[in-house]
Amino acid sequence: METLKNISNALALIGLPTLSAIATYCIHNGVHLIKQLQILQNAQKAQMRGQLLDKYYDIVTRGFVWEDELAEWMNQYKAYHQLQGDNEVLDSRKDALLQFPAKIRP
Repeated sequence: METLKNISNALALIGLPTLSAIATYCIHNGVHLIKQLQILQNAQKAQMRGQLLDKYYDIVTRGFVWEDELAEWMNQYKAYHQLQGDNEVLDSRKDALLQFPAKIRP
């Protein structure tokens, strides 16, 4: 009970305008942080999409896929899919990749 009384006294000393200013500052910084995270997320999605497509076209040119390469591609695709959701282009590329002959690296 003593601790609660001390907190109450401290809040009374700080005052409502100060608490409002602190809350406004925290909300403003939180909104700014969320915007920055969204920008980073969009950049990461774009980079992942580019990497997946580049690797896909390398595989198409080669005519087959290494098994470990396919596993790596699928892991990145799943992560991208969790960030992005459905993406018809990459979904169709995934389906096509699964039809390629798979080889084990020597």
